[in-house]
Amino acid sequence: MEKRRKWIQAAFGVGLCTALLAGGCGQTAGAGGTSAESTVKTSGDDRLVGAFITDTYLVFPAAEEGDDRPLEERERKYAIIDKKDSDDPGDWEVSFQDISGVKMMSLCWPLVDGGDCWFSLCDPAVQDVRLNVTETDDGTKISISGTIYVVSSNDASGTYYANPVYETADGELYVQAGNGFANEGGAAEGGSFQMGLGDPESSGSVSVIYAWMNRPVSITVVQMDKNNEALSRETYDPGTLPETLRTESGAAYLLVEIEKTDGDGNSYMERQLYDPSDKEQLITFYAMENGLMGAQDTTVEWQAGE
Repeated sequence: MEKRRKWIQAAFGVGLCTALLAGGCGQTAGAGGTSAESTVKTSGDDRLVGAFITDTYLVFPAAEEGDDRPLEERERKYAIIDKKDSDDPGDWEVSFQDISGVKMMSLCWPLVDGGDCWFSLCDPAVQDVRLNVTETDDGTKISISGTIYVVSSNDASGTYYANPVYETADGELYVQAGNGFANEGGAAEGGSFQMGLGDPESSGSVSVIYAWMNRPVSITVVQMDKNNEALSRETYDPGTLPETLRTESGAAYLLVEIEKTDGDGNSYMERQLYDPSDKEQLITFYAMENGLMGAQDTTVEWQAGE
């Protein structure tokens, strides 16, 4: 399945880009530790910019002979940024070398005509992202939060570690080991647990919300006309819906039927309605091998007709 990456503009629109044109923000990460020029005020310390969620505790190799760096500097893994010959950060791939995990980070994109724009870079497992950037005399503070849905069934237990991600003054990103959250399985859908990183009064804060969701088994999309008659019906395995769904002529709304199993393995049906007045994105979920839920976006193209 093609990986879905989200770049969500901070402050939910162009407003933050405009607001930061005068003051600017931190240098954005660049390949090889370099970055574009920016006008941000920094506090002089590395800035907390997000979290990297893993299902194993991060262990760093012991110091080699002659390595006299402080422990805090040795126990970190720097990111690799593949720009793919593009100046658009939305095309870049950010990875922490050989470590697999889920990214929930905020980055700053210097604009061509001056100033900067903040974006949040999140993997499919992260939903409901909120990003707040505050400029003060002491520097730029970031607050980012997101929800990670965890499979609630008894066979999906696991431990997830929220590892803090920092940005240095010269634009490099690195991750350090963080605290874990144990999912023992069988929790009721709708329950949640929140884990906070950082200090809102200093470099900023990151809030990771783990929320339980029952496992989707199948997803059926029924196209209905204005007389509530079905025009078409298509059933998909979770995670396999098309990127674009073009409705039948005369379709007035969509009935989405999601078969789920609860923590005890009992099946039930959940139904959702979508019509042209809703957002044009149909969001569905699928269980991943690591016990987390991924999200898939499907663009709905409504066709005119009787």
